[in-house]
Amino acid sequence: IYIGGSTYSQISEFSNSALALNIEYIIGKQSITSNLSPVLPADSVCIFNFSKYSGYFLRVPIKFTYNTFLRKNLYWGVSAGGHISVPMFYGFLENNSGKEKFFGAYRTYYLFDYGFVAGLELGFRAGYLSLDYYKGFADMSEYSDGSKISDGGYLSLTIGYKFETDQGKADAEKINDLKELTGD
Repeated sequence: IYIGGSTYSQISEFSNSALALNIEYIIGKQSITSNLSPVLPADSVCIFNFSKYSGYFLRVPIKFTYNTFLRKNLYWGVSAGGHISVPMFYGFLENNSGKEKFFGAYRTYYLFDYGFVAGLELGFRAGYLSLDYYKGFADMSEYSDGSKISDGGYLSLTIGYKFETDQGKADAEKINDLKELTGD
């Protein structure tokens, strides 16, 4: 489960569709596995000699979304863009020698990632459900011995609400009107 938020700006509106820019920030936990463990003389688990990394990150996807309306309040859309992922300086490294906690800024440089994101969105009024595919491009391995450490790609399911859209503001007004009627 990830925690985050976003900004959503409508760039242009057409007769039955719209183009928007969506910048998100997501804080969560990730695992990265290398396809080959480097052959190194080191006995201990370290950033240069691990088969799996697990830790917390900040991911910032920037997506363009094209939505088309099926009915007045129902729409679907496609999105594409890029993302960066920055480790949060704490995690676990594992290999066949064991598992080790690490905390340190110098090690996180190698785990910085960037890539693309593409997805589908289905929405009703200001609420939406989004299914996105993320793929990282960075090879976080220091060595050119055939080992590669990278984000192999994953799917993300997001349930959200666009508070600052016209429909989001209209829904908030309806909720406030109901509160006044009930005396709350």
